[in-house]
Amino acid sequence: MTPSTTTAGISFEDYVADDDGTAARYELVDGALVEMTPPTFRHMLIAKFIQQCLDTEIRRLGFRWLCFREAGN
Repeated sequence: MTPSTTTAGISFEDYVADDDGTAARYELVDGALVEMTPPTFRHMLIAKFIQQCLDTEIRRLGFRWLCFREAGN
Protein backbone atom coordinates (compact mmCIF):
# COMPACT_ATOMS: atom_id res chain seq x y z
CA MET A 1 0.00 0.00 0.00
CA THR A 2 1.33 3.44 -0.92
CA PRO A 3 1.30 5.94 1.91
CA SER A 4 -0.80 9.00 1.21
CA THR A 5 0.18 12.48 2.19
CA THR A 6 -2.29 15.18 2.98
CA THR A 7 -1.32 18.73 2.21
CA ALA A 8 -3.10 21.38 4.19
CA GLY A 9 -4.32 24.21 2.00
CA ILE A 10 -4.40 27.84 2.92
CA SER A 11 -7.44 29.43 4.53
CA PHE A 12 -9.55 32.18 3.02
CA GLU A 13 -8.14 34.59 5.60
CA ASP A 14 -4.59 33.72 4.47
CA TYR A 15 -5.64 34.19 0.84
CA VAL A 16 -7.04 37.65 1.52
CA ALA A 17 -3.92 38.66 3.47
CA ASP A 18 -1.49 37.25 0.87
CA ASP A 19 0.67 39.70 -1.08
CA ASP A 20 3.55 38.31 -3.10
CA GLY A 21 4.66 41.80 -4.13
CA THR A 22 3.75 41.32 -7.80
CA ALA A 23 0.82 42.38 -9.93
CA ALA A 24 -0.15 38.73 -10.42
CA ARG A 25 -3.70 37.85 -9.41
CA TYR A 26 -4.64 34.56 -7.80
CA GLU A 27 -7.77 32.63 -7.00
CA LEU A 28 -8.21 30.11 -4.20
CA VAL A 29 -9.01 26.64 -5.53
CA ASP A 30 -9.41 23.83 -3.01
CA GLY A 31 -6.99 25.50 -0.61
CA ALA A 32 -4.33 26.24 -3.25
CA LEU A 33 -3.40 29.53 -4.88
CA VAL A 34 -3.78 29.38 -8.66
CA GLU A 35 -2.53 32.26 -10.81
CA MET A 36 -5.32 33.73 -12.89
CA THR A 37 -4.92 34.29 -16.60
CA PRO A 38 -5.42 37.86 -17.80
CA PRO A 39 -9.00 38.65 -18.87
CA THR A 40 -9.92 38.49 -22.53
CA PHE A 41 -11.27 41.52 -24.39
CA ARG A 42 -14.73 39.95 -24.35
CA HIS A 43 -14.52 39.47 -20.58
CA MET A 44 -13.58 43.14 -20.13
CA LEU A 45 -16.56 44.23 -22.26
CA ILE A 46 -18.94 42.08 -20.19
CA ALA A 47 -17.50 43.45 -16.93
CA LYS A 48 -17.90 47.02 -18.21
CA PHE A 49 -21.51 46.34 -19.21
CA ILE A 50 -22.34 44.91 -15.77
CA GLN A 51 -20.70 47.88 -14.05
CA GLN A 52 -22.69 50.32 -16.22
CA CYS A 53 -25.94 48.50 -15.35
CA LEU A 54 -25.14 48.62 -11.64
CA ASP A 55 -24.16 52.31 -11.83
CA THR A 56 -27.44 53.11 -13.61
CA GLU A 57 -29.50 51.30 -10.98
CA ILE A 58 -27.56 52.91 -8.12
CA ARG A 59 -28.28 56.36 -9.59
CA ARG A 60 -31.95 55.48 -10.22
CA LEU A 61 -32.39 54.46 -6.60
CA GLY A 62 -30.57 57.57 -5.37
CA PHE A 63 -28.02 55.59 -3.39
CA ARG A 64 -24.66 57.14 -2.58
CA TRP A 65 -22.76 53.99 -3.48
CA LEU A 66 -19.79 53.34 -5.72
CA CYS A 67 -19.32 50.32 -7.97
CA PHE A 68 -15.84 49.19 -9.01
CA ARG A 69 -14.93 46.45 -11.48
CA GLU A 70 -11.62 45.78 -9.74
CA ALA A 71 -12.03 44.75 -6.15
CA GLY A 72 -10.47 42.31 -3.78
CA ASN A 73 -7.07 40.74 -3.92
